[in-house]
Amino acid sequence: MVQLPKINIEPYVDALVRRRWWIVAPVVLALVAGGVYVKITPKTYEASTLILVEPQRIPTTYVQPTVTESVQSRLRTISQQVNSRTNLERIIKDFNLYPESRLRERGLKEVLRDRIAGLLHKPLSQEEIAPKVPMMTLVEDLRKKINVKVRGEGNAFEIGFQWHEAETAAAVANAIASQFIEQNLKVREEMAMGTTAFLDSETQRLRKELEVREQALEKFKKENMGMLPDQLQSNLNILNQMKEELADLEKRVALEKQQALMLQSQSQAMAQSGPDMSSLLGGEETMAGSGEVEQLKTKLADLLTRYTDRHPDVVAVKRQIAKLEEEASKTGPQPSAKPLNVGISGQDMFAVQLEQINGRIADYEKQITLLKEQIALYKERVEKTPQVELELTKLIRDYQTVQDRYAKLLAKKLDAQMAEELERRQKGEQFRVLDPAIPPEKPVKPDMVKVFAVALVLGLGLGAGLAYVRETLDPRFYAQEEVEAVTRCKVLVSLPLMKDPAVKPKKGLKRLWRRAA
Repeated sequence: MVQLPKINIEPYVDALVRRRWWIVAPVVLALVAGGVYVKITPKTYEASTLILVEPQRIPTTYVQPTVTESVQSRLRTISQQVNSRTNLERIIKDFNLYPESRLRERGLKEVLRDRIAGLLHKPLSQEEIAPKVPMMTLVEDLRKKINVKVRGEGNAFEIGFQWHEAETAAAVANAIASQFIEQNLKVREEMAMGTTAFLDSETQRLRKELEVREQALEKFKKENMGMLPDQLQSNLNILNQMKEELADLEKRVALEKQQALMLQSQSQAMAQSGPDMSSLLGGEETMAGSGEVEQLKTKLADLLTRYTDRHPDVVAVKRQIAKLEEEASKTGPQPSAKPLNVGISGQDMFAVQLEQINGRIADYEKQITLLKEQIALYKERVEKTPQVELELTKLIRDYQTVQDRYAKLLAKKLDAQMAEELERRQKGEQFRVLDPAIPPEKPVKPDMVKVFAVALVLGLGLGAGLAYVRETLDPRFYAQEEVEAVTRCKVLVSLPLMKDPAVKPKKGLKRLWRRAA
């Protein structure tokens, strides 16, 4: 095991004992200088106000605040406002700070007045003689004396102000705290009002945009009436119904044409058979004419049970009945039975019937033409419905998007108005003075502990340096080892210092200087 060499500290202790006055004297002088510094340095007092950040009094579940800025960020904003040049100048004037530095400058008129006053042996006041310090310099100096410290997690903060008078320091600190509270209320209210104004302008803009979308949607529906998606099923039903009516009319036309062919063949056969057959048929036809009206009325009653009065079939049957009744009224009443040889000729009878059939065929064909036009129209509507649906879906989607945005923005606007009313009634987050500033009893500057600690350290350092220099420059030997190191010879005998009791030590300054030497 390696043994470390032992350090002999006795020579160092002996040196400290010998040079103790070289160390004590600088320490005493430094402490005296520190005391003088503390005595002559102007006292600076610091008064502080503790402000508590109170949360919103109404639960956020009922009213959501619009001011979501953190306390630290808001404090920076308020600090900039409080530390503004205008506000600090007002504080300087209100509390009469720096009275000796806020003396007015002397211009040309003042200089002439001073010279005239000097000639008249009129003494000038201090305010008239002293020059003026720029206000900006005073503002900068005052700004350095204000400090804001946030405590904890931002639930409280402290405002401090330093001044050479304790009462003034407390008064200014309380005034600055009041400004912080007022500015906080003002900032929160302005932010809430700004939010409400912004949301109001955005709501009006979206309302106008929503009206434009509504007008475009209404215009599109009017332009494409009959082709809208919700009308597709109705169009298909009408189209199928018209197709059935068209098929029915085409069947009737075919039947009428077949009947016309039969009448033509009967007319030709009657022409070949002779007049007797013609007169017989004429009497039978007269009786058949009155029976045809009854058949048409029965058919009309049946049609009215299924269709309206404006239906093409109903209109055609009514027209036929009216025509037959008109013909019957022109010819007059006919006896129920008349001789076989009385009546119109067979050819005339067939001609009348053919004319009636051709009239009905013409009516049916007109109805068929109208139905085909209607069918083509409804087919076009059905075919265009998908394209109209795409365009309508796009318009509805855009309208719905704007409507949703408008509804959300309107809800936010209402919330912002409630939050603004909350701030106006001072029910939101507020600053409250927890501990107002009071005149401090002890100054913070100069700090006696720090001053004397620094003086002690400086005195010890200076004394140690002087002691080291004096010990180094001293040519005398104080230890056996020193003699052996210089002479390179062994010391045989070492005699201690012998003091004679009869010899009294010298007193006074000479003794002190000798000890110092």
